[in-house]
Amino acid sequence: MGKSMTKNKAIRKKLEGVFVMICLLILCVSGCAFSEAKIERTTIELKKDGSIVQTIVEDFPAEYSLDELMDKNRLEVEQYNNSTNNEAITIKETTLENGKVTLIMKYNGVDAYQDLNNVQLFSATLKIASALGYDMDVKLTSAEDGRLVTCKDLALQDEELHLAVVSEATDVKTYKEILYVSEAVSLSDNKKLSTIEADKTPAYIVFK
Repeated sequence: MGKSMTKNKAIRKKLEGVFVMICLLILCVSGCAFSEAKIERTTIELKKDGSIVQTIVEDFPAEYSLDELMDKNRLEVEQYNNSTNNEAITIKETTLENGKVTLIMKYNGVDAYQDLNNVQLFSATLKIASALGYDMDVKLTSAEDGRLVTCKDLALQDEELHLAVVSEATDVKTYKEILYVSEAVSLSDNKKLSTIEADKTPAYIVFK
């Protein structure tokens, strides 16, 4: 009788352990699915290592050729990389689905992004932004409580906070939580994705 009860307890304990592992696996899969949610709007993602991933999502007219677009993009990237003697830009993926083309490109830094796209992009600390002459009097709104501050105010508190200055209408994804944004920049619920309106650039985004 005692041996039977001991055996049953051992089996029950083992099953409980298996159940916990299954729950953890489900949570992990769910979390991965959320983090890898499909991007449906043109977005630039600022990586911690300084690189940039750009996902371009646009309508694709039926009379155009996807192969021609891919060849054109490939040639443009090859020419740029050859001019810099560096694999500064890589094309990660090109897909066409439901009349929309999605092009994913990776840049090794802001210089490559600016050169290829002919737009202004800054991504570094407030300290560096000030040294380079960026406007530090721009008014920003706190993502936490809505209070107004300036970049200069924030630099006095912590000059190592990160600043992105974006001169185009796009979504911007950051590797850390966004703390402050300039006028007409809206935030997602997790405060890691912002949307910039076309007529309100350059936009300022401060994050940790």
